[in-house]
Amino acid sequence: MDRELEKPTGRLSGATALKAAALAVCALVLLRHAWISDDAFITLRTVRNLVEGEGLRWNLHERVQGFTHPLWMFLLAFAYSLTHEPMAAGLLLSLGLSLATLYLVAFRLRLPAPAALLAMAGLVSSKSFVDYSTSGLENPLTHLLFVLLVAEHLRGHEAAGCDPEAESRRRALRVTLLAGSLALNRLDTMLVSLPFLLSAYWRLHDTFRGAGKTLVVGFAPLLLWELFAVVYYGFPFPNTAYAKLAAGIPSSELWLQGLGYTLSQITFDPTSLLVIACALVLLVLQRERRLYALGFAIVLYLVYIVRIGGDFMAGRYFALPLLASALLLALLLREQLAQKGATAYLPAAVMAAAGLLLTVHPTLGANVEYGLAINAISKAPWDERGVGDERAFYVGNSALLRMRRGGDIPNDERKKQGQSIAADQVVSTGSPLGVSSFFAPPTAIILDGYGLTDALIARLPALDKKNWRIGHFWRDVPADYGESISQERNLIADEHVARLYDRVKLVVSGPIWSWERWKEIVRLNFDLNTQ
Repeated sequence: MDRELEKPTGRLSGATALKAAALAVCALVLLRHAWISDDAFITLRTVRNLVEGEGLRWNLHERVQGFTHPLWMFLLAFAYSLTHEPMAAGLLLSLGLSLATLYLVAFRLRLPAPAALLAMAGLVSSKSFVDYSTSGLENPLTHLLFVLLVAEHLRGHEAAGCDPEAESRRRALRVTLLAGSLALNRLDTMLVSLPFLLSAYWRLHDTFRGAGKTLVVGFAPLLLWELFAVVYYGFPFPNTAYAKLAAGIPSSELWLQGLGYTLSQITFDPTSLLVIACALVLLVLQRERRLYALGFAIVLYLVYIVRIGGDFMAGRYFALPLLASALLLALLLREQLAQKGATAYLPAAVMAAAGLLLTVHPTLGANVEYGLAINAISKAPWDERGVGDERAFYVGNSALLRMRRGGDIPNDERKKQGQSIAADQVVSTGSPLGVSSFFAPPTAIILDGYGLTDALIARLPALDKKNWRIGHFWRDVPADYGESISQERNLIADEHVARLYDRVKLVVSGPIWSWERWKEIVRLNFDLNTQ
């Protein structure tokens, strides 16, 4: 094990200096690629309304959870309250958390320098990790919490206290708190936490009641949020989940789409797949039991990616398993690399070279603004599977390097479209939704045809169940829906949709403590037909 941080000398060791230099290179790479996605502005519209005292709402006339990441949303709200600049809030927060993650990889896991540099080379050479170390989405916070979870897991295996049972109990609580924080940040990350929870509680020789109390305490923040979501919104899960579940797409087609998402990764970011494959194969060969939890976490999340059909953003969902695999690879090789002298740095150099040679637009290359014209996947906005290089699409007007004196970003048609909306207007829009909605007046009502931010539209079936794009299930928005909202009375001609409108409106717009509202909350959540 590397003990370089424990040396009582007044100077940095050579290994520590190398780690610090590598961290500086990583920081430069992240700064050069820093950008904000359009989807981030969907959350930022809710953030702006919250900071301005209007509540956790997308449209002010109703309560709808249009974001998937409560913990990230609250951190973003704090940053926005300080800056009142959406780009600055998203970029500063993302960069800070991502650099903290890389610092933990370099120093907190106590890896020898060659192993730490191998992990950092795998991360900084991956377009998936670099692109979504900023973007304004929740990935940076997920990454930081996950590294802390891995560090706590390893600490439990190495700790040797005078009271093993008390230490196991404390460790189980810390693991549970981190797992709960991950789930509060994004609920589906429970999958990567599950192996670590099982490991922690397997070694906890406590009563069922005692273990249950530890679980409740650790997951208390998540439980409190879920309670708030049911009371305030009427539903326990983000509205985006209902929009995808109600689309009516067969699960077999989603599995195929998920496989297609993985195939797109071969072109977009082959380095990530190389790291994942090497880590899992080496784990099978070495059979290091204390790292099985990390391996199972990777496999569970990869299966989940395929099961849900992946995403329309190339690489976004692969960033977390890539991070886990880079850690696993470094941990598996830590002893071997600590004994090889200068040649121990060869794997890190090979990893960086692989990123340069295999990726169409390498993160370590010179050109970071290749743009849509030469998209990393195709010359169209997305490939034949509907998967696109999101950063390439928006880099021209949403990147940190585009900031200039006397101008702001983004400053394109999306912003102008939002600013052209009247304060009392009800408009129906599609994609891109984020920037235009953020710059629209807060009192304007924006109807999202994909149902991501609208509780009624989310519960309507997809208009086209054949030619759909993952994450974009367009609904046939009733022509009289907007008029019904404007006049505050039900004008919808379709009887079925009209009844659903009344039920949903009662939940998302009615008095929170109304008995009728609570009865409808139960009916809608348990899919009880009241006809």
